[in-house]
Amino acid sequence: HMLDANGEMELSHVRARPNLDFVQCDLFSRDAAAALAACRADAAACVAVGMHLCGALSPRLLTLAARSPAVDAVVVCPCCLKGSLKERVRAEARRD
Repeated sequence: HMLDANGEMELSHVRARPNLDFVQCDLFSRDAAAALAACRADAAACVAVGMHLCGALSPRLLTLAARSPAVDAVVVCPCCLKGSLKERVRAEARRD
């Protein structure tokens, strides 16, 4: 599953993959943990991959994934983790 808050994106690349579908979800919503857990429902493994998670989105994904038994691994590829967020992200990565 691909999760993103922006349901208006051009997603032909997602529809072209038979093993990938799109779920509109804001990582800060109350439904985010359940949406992440649901990704595991029909899969042998769940790897949460965060691409270009700006600002507080990277730490949020790390927190959700660390608290979810459905997530087996996390890959975060942020584009702008600088300044004060850097230490917070390191702390989240060390937890658990």
